[in-house]
Formats: sequence, structure tokens, C-alpha cells
Amino acid sequence: MNEMTKHDPDAGFEPAFVAPPNACDAHFHVFGPAERYPYGTDIRYKPPYEPLDAYLKLARRIGFERFVFVQPSAYGFDNSCMFDAMRELDPAVRCAIIDLDETNTSDTELADMNALGVRGIR
Repeated sequence: MNEMTKHDPDAGFEPAFVAPPNACDAHFHVFGPAERYPYGTDIRYKPPYEPLDAYLKLARRIGFERFVFVQPSAYGFDNSCMFDAMRELDPAVRCAIIDLDETNTSDTELADMNALGVRGIR
């Protein structure tokens, strides 16, 4: 089934509550196509294909205006899927928590991640 014909289980339903102004989803993951973003070796579950646009459709329907990306364990130390998704949103409304190998990360890389919006390490 392709994305265009996929059934929307929420079609016709309205949220049961109105989110407060500036509501924030403080923990969510994005998963890109496996051929572009391969999974790590310590895979604990089969990740679904859940790109940013699919997540945002639900999040905005609920009323979220701000977002905290969290690096999923399925990608290990490769934060590229999350970083690519972050670049699609205004930096004023998003930040991220990453996973990294502290023995193999330079100060320059940390500075670059900080500039992108990384605010924590898991």
C-alpha cells in the first residue's frame, strides 16, 4: 500500500481537547526510509516508517506548536535522520536530544550540533 492510498484511522475525528498555547511534544521520534537511514546493530524493535510529515500531521491536529526530537535507539549513534528532519522545521520551535559516542565526537561536532538545536544527550 503506498502513502497516497493509506487509510487515515483518524479521518473524521476531532481531538477531545484543545492543547494550550505553545504546547510542546517533549519526546518523539522520526524514522526515514531504511535504505537511506540504516538501522544500528543493537535493534530492539522493528521501527515503523514514520517520516516528519506524517508525525506533523498528527501533532498539529492535536495542537502541538513546539517539538523535542529524541534520537531513537534503532539508529544508534547515527543522528542523521533526526538532523535532516530538524532542518525542515523552524529552529525557534524545535530542539533535540541525541545519542553519541563521547569517545569519538570532537568539540567542533558538538558546536555544530549545538547550532542545529541539540540541547541534550541520552
